[in-house]
Amino acid sequence: MQAKLVRRRSLIRAMSISCTFFVSLGGTAVAQSGPSALEESALDQSERQRHSILHEFRRIDAATEASMFRPFDSSRRVAFSEVLESPDDPELNFRWAQTQVADGNLTGACATLQRLILNQPDLQRVRLFYAIVLFRLGNLPEADIQLSLVEKSEAADLTPSLRDQAASYRSQIRTRSRRTRHSLLVSGGSTYDSNKNSGPISDQISLLDTRISLGSANRKQSDSGWFSVAQWTTEHDLGHQEERQLVGTAAYFHAQQDDFRLFDVQALRFEAGLRTRRSGSSLHPRVVADLIDLSRENYLRSVGLELEAQRPLSARMLLTSTARVTHEDFDGTPDAATASERSGYRSVLDSEMSFVLSPYQRVALGAQLTHKSADQTYHAYSGWKLQASHQWTFPSGLFVASSASLGFDRYKKNQDSISTSKRRDLRTRARVSLGIPFATLVGSRIPSLRDLVFSIGGEAQINRSNLPNYAFRNRKLTLMLTKPLSF
Repeated sequence: MQAKLVRRRSLIRAMSISCTFFVSLGGTAVAQSGPSALEESALDQSERQRHSILHEFRRIDAATEASMFRPFDSSRRVAFSEVLESPDDPELNFRWAQTQVADGNLTGACATLQRLILNQPDLQRVRLFYAIVLFRLGNLPEADIQLSLVEKSEAADLTPSLRDQAASYRSQIRTRSRRTRHSLLVSGGSTYDSNKNSGPISDQISLLDTRISLGSANRKQSDSGWFSVAQWTTEHDLGHQEERQLVGTAAYFHAQQDDFRLFDVQALRFEAGLRTRRSGSSLHPRVVADLIDLSRENYLRSVGLELEAQRPLSARMLLTSTARVTHEDFDGTPDAATASERSGYRSVLDSEMSFVLSPYQRVALGAQLTHKSADQTYHAYSGWKLQASHQWTFPSGLFVASSASLGFDRYKKNQDSISTSKRRDLRTRARVSLGIPFATLVGSRIPSLRDLVFSIGGEAQINRSNLPNYAFRNRKLTLMLTKPLSF
């Protein structure tokens, strides 16, 4: 069961990064006079890509890992007083160890399991759980020894599934024991947008404070397309007593539309930084660069610094904070001739608190502050965003991920060609996705398909604005396949 949760954690992580990368680059635009629709779209794409591509899935992954070692059935919980009444009962002691793990006391659980194994070394199910706790504590050599004993055992209580779990953990230990580790994520799929060009809700735009009706060609139009993602990550341990790693990532994204070819996107993202961990907390400063092309034309080049910090507040709570500053350099394209007006700095402060509700559920609440400067002040703004997310993993391997956000942006100056009023936007977004690992369908009969995941996702977006040019609604449907690989 534990090994299945480990694979499930990898699948959720893989799906999360695919979803966030895709959504970050699948923005929308408004057919309007004045500021280009395409510019507005790509600006949102760049911001969401920078914020989401790696950051989101790491937080999900951390919370999933924290919940992975909790008891799967709360009815198995026992009190220490019950153990004192029957100190020689192996089943009661095993349940006490599971209860200790559920409460975050891994060291105490390790001592309980060690004592139990010394008294009854033939309990291979207990030995496997002991090895998993050692794995969680970072004692990989001793965990590997215990797992080796499990694999070699002829005990009757050692089922084929338990042997598979032991083999899976030994494989992970071999990977983690390498000083240099590599991973590859590949994903692809198709998407449908009900309002790809973000046609205004009112079918009107403002021009010099005058409402003008749009022609049928510029009203909201649906479109479909396909996308692909490939990401390579390398981690290298520096060999210090405190865990320190050099981390580098390169990711490529390609999206192509069926009709709106001006929304074809190609993007490259590079990250390089140092990750340190101590007493459960981590610090990850890094340099980030984004290159985005629209319709095969150079559109955005950005370079920035990010600092991410994570700190567990309890066995069930994790606080993650990120600060980043990037410089965005926009290029004009045939479809976005005035894009260079948006060049400037973007500063973001982001914080999220995640909670493990149960072995299968995790929620997170977050807040974000953004400040954007621009060469033309009417493109500069300050804003905030509140967000909530929920991940629910089922014993079969199927999982559901949902999120909702509310954001507000206030622009610094009005754009005279549109209105004498300064622009103000209120953005709401809700997403839900359902993931089905192929292992759930075919079991372990085809090992190469074990980590392959099919998912279907839906999104609803409403953008309200005091200017009709920027008020729109869009619904999105996404189908995708994802495969993570480790080396």
